[in-house]
Amino acid sequence: MRILAAAVLVSLIAMRPAAAAEPEEFVALDYEIRLNKILIATLAIDAEVGPRTYRLDSRTETNGLMDLILGFRSRAHAHGEVMDGKVIPELHSDDNVWLEEPRRVRIDYGPDGPDKIDVSPLPADEGRDEVPAEKRLKTLDLMSAVFQTSLWAAEEKVCQSRARVFDGRRRYDIAFFMGEVADMAIGSQIICGAELIRIAGRTSVPWLPRGSAPRKLQYWLTRISPDLPPVPSRMRAFGGIGWLVVQLTAHSRQRRPGGLNVEAD
Repeated sequence: MRILAAAVLVSLIAMRPAAAAEPEEFVALDYEIRLNKILIATLAIDAEVGPRTYRLDSRTETNGLMDLILGFRSRAHAHGEVMDGKVIPELHSDDNVWLEEPRRVRIDYGPDGPDKIDVSPLPADEGRDEVPAEKRLKTLDLMSAVFQTSLWAAEEKVCQSRARVFDGRRRYDIAFFMGEVADMAIGSQIICGAELIRIAGRTSVPWLPRGSAPRKLQYWLTRISPDLPPVPSRMRAFGGIGWLVVQLTAHSRQRRPGGLNVEAD
């Protein structure tokens, strides 16, 4: 659930980089995450994009019975550069609580991808294989990868793309393929199919039975404003526990009072 939820939370915030003389653009997005139509979590994303930079902040919290079971709270951040439609991350961090256990990821990037990685608890301490250095090359954090899908959508090529993701613990690709492609007028949608391809970082103690986590999904992107590229507006996936849906419920160009309280260096 964390991978799928995260994916969309971050994805939806993408905006075309502004011209050099333009100010930074801002958009706030709010999502509901439902399992078999039951609200299980909420996601809030703030995105700020300048002429050649991007900054993404997100807050995810479980609700109701799922909150009693998992008690998941996440504050995540990513920032970097945009050059010729390509996302170049500089930093990603995620501080969260999962099953009452504090967890942390921080990734500093160099020219070839992740350079310094700080993860707590360590992968070995939770029965997870470590991702080899060669498999981390040229990867993005999930937030930056979702932002990249919005830039691909602006060029009408997201449904033929593949995002290489390393989130600090897991290494996987998200491969998109053609779904139903509508025109790009405001209110129209692009629908892609997608598949999560696990590559490294497997755990010996998964919290869901093996084979039950969703791997294939449908991915909607919608134009919410004429000056923004299509943003992720809905994601739907089926796994052994039922239908998981992430739905955009509100968006605003106004900043939230106090922001999302995400710390980043």
